[in-house]
Amino acid sequence: MIVTPSFFDHWKTRLLVQITKDESTPLCLQRLWAYCQECRRHEFHKMTSTQLDSICHWGNRKPSCRAALVKSGFVEQMKPTGFRVHQWDEYNSKLLANWENGKSGGRPPKSENPHKTSESQKPNDNPTVTQPKPIDQTRPDQIDKKDQTDQTGRQAAIVSPATSDALPPVIRAGLDSLKASLVGGTDGRTDSDGIASNKRSLTFTVPTLAQVRQFLSLQFHGADQFAQPFLKAMQKSGWKSKKDGRQVQRWQDMARAYANAAAKNRLNQSP
Repeated sequence: MIVTPSFFDHWKTRLLVQITKDESTPLCLQRLWAYCQECRRHEFHKMTSTQLDSICHWGNRKPSCRAALVKSGFVEQMKPTGFRVHQWDEYNSKLLANWENGKSGGRPPKSENPHKTSESQKPNDNPTVTQPKPIDQTRPDQIDKKDQTDQTGRQAAIVSPATSDALPPVIRAGLDSLKASLVGGTDGRTDSDGIASNKRSLTFTVPTLAQVRQFLSLQFHGADQFAQPFLKAMQKSGWKSKKDGRQVQRWQDMARAYANAAAKNRLNQSP
């Protein structure tokens, strides 16, 4: 079970304390997370409100355990019955992956002597030395290829950076132009970068109000009320990030961050 250091100062945790007026209420939530780890799941289709109270050791706190956890966004009410612990599977994805790997046997065991060499890996006493294939002097094509290789090497040695200044201006200008085209122009951007940037801009689609509301409703209780203000803010900025001014690629991340910040500001402004 993963609990971040900022858990007790998170706005949802402070909202839960504010609802119950009890600073020890977050311990009830940790008992629920521990129960999820013990059961290795976060959805309980047949769990009742009484069972939820018992798991969390809710006691005489007001309001009820179900009402407080659902209102603060830590628990979701399932239909027709049951509860879902919000995003527990996402925060503990590594733990769930280890459990899944354990079903198939986990990691293979290490050998008793990792430095021991198997018979098939032992080096031969007399390794075979591969001799270079001689050039057939009777075949002109092989001789020509060797001469072309030597001639190419000589040309590369002649046109080196150390001697390029000694070349005539016309030839030196041609070499500079060729070098600039190979590295992608004077701005340092290659053609592949341009294709990738065009591809990124083509894949983004502005979401509708219904799509944003549906996505935010799954984040925490009451988050869908920030859908319309989020769309207005992004349309005003041209769907560009405030940090680097680049085109937004995943509006879901921006919507989640906007809703969390808006809910936190509202909580801080409340008396």
